Amino acid sequence: DINLVPHIKNKFLYNKAIYESRRMNQILFSKNIINKEDAKALNRYLINNMKKEEIEKEKMKQREKKMKEYAKEELEKIFEARKQRVADFLKEHEIAAAVFEDTEERRNPSVRYFSAHPSDAILIVTADGRATLVPWDENLARERAIGCEVVPYNRFERTNVRAVREILKSLKIAGKKKVALSPQTPYPLFLKYVDFLSQDGWDVLCHEKSVHDFAVE
Repeated sequence: DINLVPHIKNKFLYNKAIYESRRMNQILFSKNIINKEDAKALNRYLINNMKKEEIEKEKMKQREKKMKEYAKEELEKIFEARKQRVADFLKEHEIAAAVFEDTEERRNPSVRYFSAHPSDAILIVTADGRATLVPWDENLARERAIGCEVVPYNRFERTNVRAVREILKSLKIAGKKKVALSPQTPYPLFLKYVDFLSQDGWDVLCHEKSVHDFAVE
């Protein structure tokens, strides 16, 4: 490196010259702080230094990108394995789908555990391993959720039973139509689910020691 410190007694100006590029170089020269030859040398130094910085920044970006991609792939595997265990339980007990609700009235950490979405959403997991998330905040879900199809809650007039019914319809599940609700579901809401889902031939289950207790364990 070219030793410019003897020509620039003020080290603060030297450091600013490095970071503020050619414009600072012109100021130093115009005020006779450095001579013409040193100005040229400093200019070359600045250009080379900026190139090196840009290369290093680009390398850092690429490393960060690879790390994020690796982390994302690993997380996807973890969440996929979690949902698969639930799917296996459903298949074993001949249940076609399970509904998990995380709302202000009924907080359920299973939604976050299986989807990575932080709160306020309905999660439907099927026996064949599919997962559909119906979040109150669509943007947050698209940013945070892992391994789920995201369908915004407001598409269903912000009504839980309507959302579950329409999602189950869209999944086109064959075979026995049994869907499991959380045993924490209030009885009036359970009746609404029965009323809505039975129209499409669904048998609505809501009892202890089912998939929701399995998820907690």
